[in-house]
Amino acid sequence: MDKQRQLTEEDQDRVKEYLNSPIHQTERPPFRPLYFTLLSLGSVTFLLVLAMILVKMTGINS
Repeated sequence: MDKQRQLTEEDQDRVKEYLNSPIHQTERPPFRPLYFTLLSLGSVTFLLVLAMILVKMTGINS
């Protein structure tokens, strides 16, 4: 038994048409996980500091 599914000729043509559409022809920059990680940590740190400043200004922790 073949584990891969075989597409019909009609379905294969639809897949080719979909993949050849202009939206799939654009060049994308490479994914940079380190940049994404640093950006995420920076955002979380900024929100943490902002929350700490608001707590000090309102006197909630007194």
